Amino acid sequence: MEDVEVLWYRSGKGRSEQAFDDTYGMRVFENLDQAVADKPDFGIIANPTSLHVKTALCLAKAGIPFLIEKPVSDRLEGLDELRKTVSAKNLPVMIGFQLRQHPGYKQLLHLIRSGQIGDPMSLQGHVGQYLPAWRPDEDYRQSYSASKDMGGGVILDLCHEIDVAISILGQVVQVCCLCDHYSELEIDSEDMADIIMEHQGRRLSHLHLNYLERDYYWVTRVMGTLGTVVWDYGRGYVELTRFDGTTERWSDPDGFDRDCLFRDQLRQWLGVLDGAAQPEANLENGIDVTRVALAAKCSSQERRHVEL
Repeated sequence: MEDVEVLWYRSGKGRSEQAFDDTYGMRVFENLDQAVADKPDFGIIANPTSLHVKTALCLAKAGIPFLIEKPVSDRLEGLDELRKTVSAKNLPVMIGFQLRQHPGYKQLLHLIRSGQIGDPMSLQGHVGQYLPAWRPDEDYRQSYSASKDMGGGVILDLCHEIDVAISILGQVVQVCCLCDHYSELEIDSEDMADIIMEHQGRRLSHLHLNYLERDYYWVTRVMGTLGTVVWDYGRGYVELTRFDGTTERWSDPDGFDRDCLFRDQLRQWLGVLDGAAQPEANLENGIDVTRVALAAKCSSQERRHVEL
């Protein structure tokens, strides 16, 4: 991309950020209003989750389109105002569920929507990642993931899997969850969660999320009336097993890596701004996932099922 000027607003300044400034020569703001006053063409919101809605509202009120990292927020307050402001100004908005760009995710959806497993009845998702290994150049204890107040914890951090479940089985009508800080990790957010969701049409999903597994593990399994399909993100394949005993497997394309997701997401976002594409995940999708995630937290705290 040529002739692009990047404005960077942030509330803190760490050593790695300073090196980034020096390398790319970006203009840095520590006041959001001043950054917005420069009238950027669009914004990318990737600060701690607890600051997402405040930042998004500032951009929306100024008429600036934005791509916002998932989850949209760690609380319900401000979501209705954000929705109304975006709608009133007819602003392009996209949620950073970059997993939707993954060829494995697309193959999973294709197989289900083309009827290969019949009517999907249930989904099991297991996501385990060792938090101290996520960002090797950062002390995990200082990350937003470690802080409940900043919106950290496995439920919000790993909410991609909630989005996958909703995309496949439809809207969630009831949630039951147990989550807490179970390990010796030096964090105050939940490090493990089990979530059971009932979807419209009497479908069930069960998600296990944790910050603890040393061996990266991310598997989604969907059972239908004619077969099952498994997407193994970590090993890079999708496998279909029909109840007649036949199987098929698809592997990720040669050369595919995680960075491809972000490049494809940005490419799509630029298409949205040009009016040539629709966002893979819009604001309503993001709000839906946030409501389910917060309902799961409420369920665990109050030891009850939560209806949506």
